Amino acid sequence: MLVAPTHYAALGLEPDASAADVKRAFHRLALKLHPEKNKQELAEEGFKRAQQAHATLADPTLRRDYDLSLGLRPRRTASSRRHGY
Repeated sequence: MLVAPTHYAALGLEPDASAADVKRAFHRLALKLHPEKNKQELAEEGFKRAQQAHATLADPTLRRDYDLSLGLRPRRTASSRRHGY
C-alpha cells in the first residue's frame, strides 16, 4: 500500500482545510475503510492511517505542531484571532 506523505494527503485534504473538513473527510474514509465493512487486505491499514491523521488534525495544538514540523505556517484559529495571537 502506498503511504500518504502527510496526514492531509491521507484524508484527501489541503493544509488549509477547516476543522469541519477534517471531520467530514475522516468520517467518509472511516465508512469506506472500517474493517467490519471492508474485508480487503489493506483496508485496516488505511483505516488506522486515517485515524492517526484525524487524531492529529482534529486537535488544534497537535495540528499546529504538525504544521510547524512540515514547515507550514500555523493556521489562525478563531481562538487565536480572539486572543490576538
